[in-house]
This record gives sequence, structure tokens and C-alpha cells, in this order.
Amino acid sequence: MHPPTDVKCVMLAIKQNTGPPEYTARSALLSNELVPRAELAQLLDLCEHTLRIWERCGQGRPPVRIGRRVFYRTETARRWLLDQERKPPTA
Repeated sequence: MHPPTDVKCVMLAIKQNTGPPEYTARSALLSNELVPRAELAQLLDLCEHTLRIWERCGQGRPPVRIGRRVFYRTETARRWLLDQERKPPTA
């Protein structure tokens, strides 16, 4: 069974804490889905407040707002992470 892909299914799964057992923030990052701010913060080992500050300062990636809930598109988060990679200095 595949993780939910449309916004209504994702929100319902989050709200009811249901859905396929393999649906986690980690599995969401492997596809182009929405992940809640709290799960992304946990996955990146950050606090939610850091993501809020980055959002206000224009750092990181813009979130997707659905009502009062805040999500991040996993593909956008993945691209941002790749952009943060730094090559070692050459001697």
C-alpha cells in the first residue's frame, strides 16, 4: 500500500493518526508529499521554533499553509537539504 498522496488524505491521516503504517516523515521525504512542520523539525533534529524563524527570515523553504496547519513539500525540503551540502575546501 502506498502512502496517501493528496492533501485531504494526508490531513485525515494526520488528524486521525491513521493511514498505512509505512507513512512517516521519513517515507514522505522519499516521495513528493506534504509533511507537517513538527515531523520535519524532528527529522532534521531541529525545534519547530527554528523552522518558524527561518520562515520569517526567508531562510529554508516556504511552507504550505492549509488553514492554520503548516506543511512542507518534501521535494522542496529535500532540494533545500542538498543545497546545504558544502564541498570540502581544496588544498
